[in-house]
Amino acid sequence: MFMNKIAAFFLKILLHLYLKTLRVQVSGQETVSQTLKQGPVIFMIWHDSLLLTPLLMWTTTLRPLRLLISNSRDGDIPSLIAESYKNVSVVRVKHFARQSALIESCRLLRGGSSLLITPDGPRGPRRVMKEGILFASRKENVPIMPVTWEASKTFTLNSWDQFRIPLPFSRVDFHFGTPQIYTNDAVLSPC
Repeated sequence: MFMNKIAAFFLKILLHLYLKTLRVQVSGQETVSQTLKQGPVIFMIWHDSLLLTPLLMWTTTLRPLRLLISNSRDGDIPSLIAESYKNVSVVRVKHFARQSALIESCRLLRGGSSLLITPDGPRGPRRVMKEGILFASRKENVPIMPVTWEASKTFTLNSWDQFRIPLPFSRVDFHFGTPQIYTNDAVLSPC
């Protein structure tokens, strides 16, 4: 655990320096502020786009933000990094305990916290949404706000999610989509 804390500390510094090299244009910021004033939001981002989530954490400080992160070894260091941000905490989710994660998500939304969810994580399939995010939105009457980004130059890992990394000094368009509450079985398409 101690080594994970040291790794998380240095990785956060490297991530912060790396993000400073990007030329980021944020769109939808006003919509985020207005929506958060009305209540919690479920921010939805695909697993391949997680590298830029600190940009979301920097722009959504009006309300506590809870992240759902896998309760596996792969989630240990990202959890420590996420929790080092002000107003952010992590809910660790066991892969086979989705029902308890859903119950906890609804409880957090009811308590006024916003959530960040990767609906295709932690193991995919890539960009295929699991139903929990729609259920939580309907049950707690909370809008889902898609978060997407595109970069002028991107490196893609050969992993199940095809994890994307904007190259340093690239231009990044970081976008908050229109918040929607899904009251039926509508299919959500954030792209």
